[in-house]
Amino acid sequence: MRFIKAKYEIWEPTECSSENIIKSIERAAKVCYKSEGNIKEGSALPFVKSLIKRGHTSCLEHGSIYLKVDETLLHYACIDSQHFLKDPYINFILKCKTYVANKIDTFEDHRICGYYFCENNELCFYTNARFVYEKCPELFWDIILDRELPNYISLFTPKHNDPYRRQTVMFTSDQRITEEFIRHRIASPNKESTRYCCYSSDKHGGELTYIIPPKLKDYINDNDVVDIVFYADKLKWKVNDKIIDNSDVECLLTFYKDAEETYNKLTTEFNWRAEEARIALPLGVKADLILTNSLVDWCFGRPEPVDKYIADIDNNEAQGKRIKGFFGLRTDIAAHPQARELAIPLMDDFKNRDWLINEQEN
Repeated sequence: MRFIKAKYEIWEPTECSSENIIKSIERAAKVCYKSEGNIKEGSALPFVKSLIKRGHTSCLEHGSIYLKVDETLLHYACIDSQHFLKDPYINFILKCKTYVANKIDTFEDHRICGYYFCENNELCFYTNARFVYEKCPELFWDIILDRELPNYISLFTPKHNDPYRRQTVMFTSDQRITEEFIRHRIASPNKESTRYCCYSSDKHGGELTYIIPPKLKDYINDNDVVDIVFYADKLKWKVNDKIIDNSDVECLLTFYKDAEETYNKLTTEFNWRAEEARIALPLGVKADLILTNSLVDWCFGRPEPVDKYIADIDNNEAQGKRIKGFFGLRTDIAAHPQARELAIPLMDDFKNRDWLINEQEN
């Protein structure tokens, strides 16, 4: 078994283009299967097509799409078409405008972040590939196949600190913390799958990888390499040349060691599939998690509709109240300490990049 530190990785923003959209989808999806090594030039489009064929469309949410609509040209297109409401592109735009105008913000329809009027009578939509695929497949295929779009629709790349720009972050933590982060459903969570990843295989080194528990931090250095050895003859654990003298830490390490042996035995000797053997995995096992959120939802969240509050809350108090964003929940003093260890430095990184959106700016 091996131990690593919890960490996060900010995926650098890219230009909104057909190629970058499908590459983002591929990268996020292959984290689930831990097959990032299979990413190569030209592999994105066939992989995205296979995801859709298998019905795994949740991964499409990590392909951010920013659409700019020229309302003047759209108006002429409606006039020129006798049956414009049957036109899939026009129908899609009108639906998006309806969603935003009515502030529809359920889990099912969360994928449209918002819109605003720009100069020159242009309308901007912030969404993702899954929303476009489900609501207007014709537009989806035009975009990812890099085909010519109707003259009133174009892709655009938002400014780096645009409140509605969608930003992806990959977290590496244990099963508990990643499950807490999955509660941010609006962030389209995609997690490393213990159903498909068999950790006893050569691909994973035939061992389990654990996140360093808090009780073990007194025995390690600042580097990321943690060497843990069990001396069977002395029944003692040694961490980076330091003998473990805490019975509680010894107990935990022994449990982790036994769990690894049990998992490996189930998958190798008894030929259990990974999805069957994962019942033996401890909560401390490492997992990668992908979240893609608009900057406004990373920072402070969005308005909570009043009618969702329980009856005994005064409506006047509920008015204008917001669902807390990721940082609001995970940097709070009441949050899990290991969640705060990731969220606080991530928030500092956002601040240094000028991505930290204040409520007044939205």
